[in-house]
Amino acid sequence: MGPSIGITGTPVIDGASSAPRLFVVAATLNPPPPGSPLNTLPDYPERLYALDLATGTITQPVQSFDFYVSHFDSSVQLQRSALLLDNQSVYAAFGSNGAPGDYHGWLFKFDVSLQGPPESFVVTPVYGGTDGGGIWQSGGGPSVDFNHNVFVATGDGIFDVERGGCDQGAGQDVGASALVILPDSTGSSSLSPLLVGGSKGGSLYVVNRDSMGQFSCPDLASVVQINQPILNTPLYWNGVIYVAPGSGNLVSYALNQGLISLTPSASRSRETFGPQGATPVISANGTDNAVLWLIDTRGALATPNRPATLRAYDPSDLSNELYDSGIDPHDQAGLAVKFTVPTVANGKVYVGTQSELDVYGLCSEARVTLASCGN
Repeated sequence: MGPSIGITGTPVIDGASSAPRLFVVAATLNPPPPGSPLNTLPDYPERLYALDLATGTITQPVQSFDFYVSHFDSSVQLQRSALLLDNQSVYAAFGSNGAPGDYHGWLFKFDVSLQGPPESFVVTPVYGGTDGGGIWQSGGGPSVDFNHNVFVATGDGIFDVERGGCDQGAGQDVGASALVILPDSTGSSSLSPLLVGGSKGGSLYVVNRDSMGQFSCPDLASVVQINQPILNTPLYWNGVIYVAPGSGNLVSYALNQGLISLTPSASRSRETFGPQGATPVISANGTDNAVLWLIDTRGALATPNRPATLRAYDPSDLSNELYDSGIDPHDQAGLAVKFTVPTVANGKVYVGTQSELDVYGLCSEARVTLASCGN
């Protein structure tokens, strides 16, 4: 993960207030002061900022996370997953920056006013010997249900609560996928409410989120072994779960009364995706005119890096690719970034890249094919 400073988690917008703001976590670098001993390490404060959405100016003074929690070590922590805004609170989760050290998974909750200290939860609180439990989720953010319960998945770490300890790591790495909260109507009365998540081991889980197991195996409504790592967030839409695992095809699974089909549907994308797969999103008019979008980011792992590819599919027939930004040189996106997700809004599709924001849309009302109108 490089560089070790900057903004690596997706910001969130509070558009409901009279003065809309954008919340973002940034890691900065403070070099040792002149004249410091040679072994003095730099400081890497991480701060949650509230920015005026119109001007970009900071609207409240901010403190580093280290200021609020003395044993939070920003030199080894990094804010990777997207921020969450819910019920007048902003949530920020942390994993590691990849450097050796005693890192731990953290979840912070701030009031949107940014007044007063945050609430915090540390997954593996025993410092100096145990670490892990990072909240990664391949860039996906914490999830929330209608009762304002917040759900995260953790990556490995120590788990010893059942033996009287206080570490609540996963025990295995299931934290590579953000959790998808399903509408309550998708389950039967005995299984609802449900959530969906994936793991590096290639398992796609459907879990009763009101009975997640505590110290034992969760109440699994169903599980499918895909046998390819799920390093992205699945998509639920219209009774179907879509997933594009690492080095695999885009596939779909029907969900019926809380049970996921054990085999994928007959249709699948003709294309396979890079080692980290892709996170799909849907645009639709209700349930009509649906298009499934994703960004093929395999170019981020190539040497040298290659462009990202925006792809669009018919969700009812995944073998029908509707658009590929790599076909026409005019439509080529910027260099790919891992784990990026397309944003669909106001008839446009937005693709973030290493050096530019690419905006795609219909060139005219007369055109029936999808195309870019220029970057």
